Amino acid sequence: MRGPLVRLGASMKIAVIGTGKIGGTLGRRWAEAGHEVTYGSRGGHGEGPGGAPQTAVADAIADAEVVVLAVPGAPWLR
Repeated sequence: MRGPLVRLGASMKIAVIGTGKIGGTLGRRWAEAGHEVTYGSRGGHGEGPGGAPQTAVADAIADAEVVVLAVPGAPWLR
């Protein structure tokens, strides 16, 4: 039996590497939940999905507490 869900008051700094369907959806949901999301992309600087900042990958992960890799796998793995 599960106990009640507990929402933590502190937000996390999350770097999402990838701005496609999966990365964009995860990042938007986490931002809506109150977390600080930054997207890392080859496209460089600007605005990512949901209006979150988009930077170079190295900049996105520099001070992140969590890093999520949301990029397509190699074609031979599909």
